[in-house]
Amino acid sequence: AMNISHPAKQQKLLAPALCTATDAQGGIRFARIGSSQDGYAHSVLSVPGLGTDGSSGSDRMIPVVINAEGPTSLAEFCATSLGDGFPGSTMDLDGNKKDTNDDNLDNVGNSTSLGYLKACRQINAGSAEYYLSKLFTATNNNASSESNAYKQSTIQRASAFLDKCLPLNPHVRSLMAAIGNPNENLSPGKTCMAAHVSHLCAMTSTEGMVYPVGGPRALCHSLASVIEQCGGRVVSGVALQELLFDKLPEVEKKPAKEDKKDYANNGEDHSGPKPRCKGIRLQNGCEITTTEEGAVLSTLGLLPTFLHLLPTDVRGAHGVCPGLPAVSERRPLLKILVGLRGTKEELDLTGADWYRLPNATLPRDELVAGETGKVQLGTIGVDDDGDAVGG
Repeated sequence: AMNISHPAKQQKLLAPALCTATDAQGGIRFARIGSSQDGYAHSVLSVPGLGTDGSSGSDRMIPVVINAEGPTSLAEFCATSLGDGFPGSTMDLDGNKKDTNDDNLDNVGNSTSLGYLKACRQINAGSAEYYLSKLFTATNNNASSESNAYKQSTIQRASAFLDKCLPLNPHVRSLMAAIGNPNENLSPGKTCMAAHVSHLCAMTSTEGMVYPVGGPRALCHSLASVIEQCGGRVVSGVALQELLFDKLPEVEKKPAKEDKKDYANNGEDHSGPKPRCKGIRLQNGCEITTTEEGAVLSTLGLLPTFLHLLPTDVRGAHGVCPGLPAVSERRPLLKILVGLRGTKEELDLTGADWYRLPNATLPRDELVAGETGKVQLGTIGVDDDGDAVGG
């Protein structure tokens, strides 16, 4: 199954595919994970050392349930179970419960966890605009301050932000690291800050998590129907050979200046215009091209696309694309499906996903000898032998 956050926003984005005349799946429908009895719990996190004093070994932990009760509820858990300060009162002067939804995080009180979540939401506010700017040039030319703030977070590590904002409580620091990256075994020191804040905001949303009824296949069928109704064509079960590019007029190459050499490209200057990708060629020789305004989007990853789909002459003429030298590895994913005999009630199963996250292992903060009150912050995501996980 694929879990989706912020369903209200997703519904607007996918509105054309919700009700279609030709879709045999009946359009995209979402079902909420969890139930009202468990606060629509969608995730259970187990982090080595979290919630313990460390005296019995770092493998001990307390499971943390993440549901749709929002940031304030999570902050109250941090206060009662992890030694954090309490958030401000959630009751007004008349004794009525205040609104504690995603947009009302003003009453932080003494809670460092709620303050951290509030800061992450402020950074994440420009995420949608930022990602749209990667697709549309006009959007990129008019970026807001919120989009620029999120852009800055894409080139920073989550560990620096965690250490700066949560220096006093390693348990809260560890929990926020876990919520910020539940899907990969990467410690905060190797995690992009932008991905961290987006995960945090998604996991702590009061909308909870949903999944498409019928799974990813239903989602694909619905989107395919919309593409076809708009005059497009969906081709499946084919093998790609290479990408097709427009030809650029011949220009004289100028040697790169000594102080501006591109060492990833053997010192050659490849800063000129790049050809537009206009389509694809299949293994059977068939070519599929876009319109003049169209574009080709590859979801195969940077390395497979650059190394296997770019024609040799294009790759040689225009050099190594920006960012490729920083990609040192591909992270494989292994999924194991386990079948259980019995009903959900008989096995006492929850609909929530269960994550064990050694990448967020409780850091070991230490007092610096000879300096009163100064604490040396430990590294989040370190095992008992002191080796960084995921390294």
